[in-house]
Amino acid sequence: MFLYFPPLWVYLNWGESSDRYGLMMQQARDPFGIVYDTVDNVLAYRLAVPLFNHFVGLRGHAIVLPSLFGSLFLCFLLHRIFRRKCDPVTSFILTICASLTFLVVSGTTCWVATDSLACGAVAAILFSPGLIATTLLSFLALTLDERAIVSLLLLPSLAWALSSRQDLKLRFIARQYFYFLPAILLVMAFRALIDSGVVFPAPLEHYQYEKISNLFWQLETYHPTFILYGLIQWFAAFRWFWIFPVLAAFMVVSKHSLFGWRFDQLVRAKASYRLFLAHGLLILGCYFLVNLSAGDQWRCALYVFPFILASALLVCEANPPACRQAGLVCLGLLVVTPQFFLGHYWGAFFEATSVQIVYPMPLVLARTLFGLGAN
Repeated sequence: MFLYFPPLWVYLNWGESSDRYGLMMQQARDPFGIVYDTVDNVLAYRLAVPLFNHFVGLRGHAIVLPSLFGSLFLCFLLHRIFRRKCDPVTSFILTICASLTFLVVSGTTCWVATDSLACGAVAAILFSPGLIATTLLSFLALTLDERAIVSLLLLPSLAWALSSRQDLKLRFIARQYFYFLPAILLVMAFRALIDSGVVFPAPLEHYQYEKISNLFWQLETYHPTFILYGLIQWFAAFRWFWIFPVLAAFMVVSKHSLFGWRFDQLVRAKASYRLFLAHGLLILGCYFLVNLSAGDQWRCALYVFPFILASALLVCEANPPACRQAGLVCLGLLVVTPQFFLGHYWGAFFEATSVQIVYPMPLVLARTLFGLGAN
């Protein structure tokens, strides 16, 4: 929260006349009578936080509190996840590293985003594995943001990495998917209820879904400049924390050392590591192609977090000293490099784009209170 603080001069000047933030304020005030007639109609299906805000009485700028709680809650769960396989010092390093990525930062710097809360709901399934708890938490995650379906698809790999199971088999993954089925059916029924307009207002148009669907089938979407743009956005989501999937892939496909680190003493069956890598990369590849036609790609990428965390756990399991050293390198790079994402294209085919940097608290307060840097 110190290094990456929200742009207060933007948020405090926004009212209900603004776009997404204003729409969320209206949802909190009256989720049953709002008219969805903007480009942000996708929020009509993300009702978990608005309903909570409405019944608890959070109005105005107070609607950001669930997002802030989501960041803290997710940070707590991340430490518990790392602590399962790593020593206390390494767990602390990895937790701090994760807290410097958009996985946690999105809830503290983008108040209109509930990504951290949705990811936290998915991560909580690992600590409440029963069918009822899994159904409730999966339903919550999917009503916070439908992109959480990607996290659920990757969650079996993280569950395997946390466990003491030697073998990762397709049967294990399929059984985990079966536990998610009731929640998916409930979400489909809930979305149908919204579309009916009986209880909640139905969106007047599906601008976001139609735009993504149309762009998905256009060849221009897969132009190399768009792919480059998407890769930069995906890197921005986790930045240097991507080092752990790289190390995990290296220890599966190579017997040589990397930066002096060796991973030839694997704890589990080699075939399980290969399945973990193939399963994760298949989902990441398909999801990335869909993301090329979506906005806020750095936010979309956050939902692959189970694969990122599982990679870190497997690296720590195979070579704890190497994991700690990699974590320290990652931590140093995360601190000295800015948190950023790219704005939308200006013009056609990547003619220009804006680099959005998340600033530290002192600069934000100076800009908000004294107008420093207003030009």
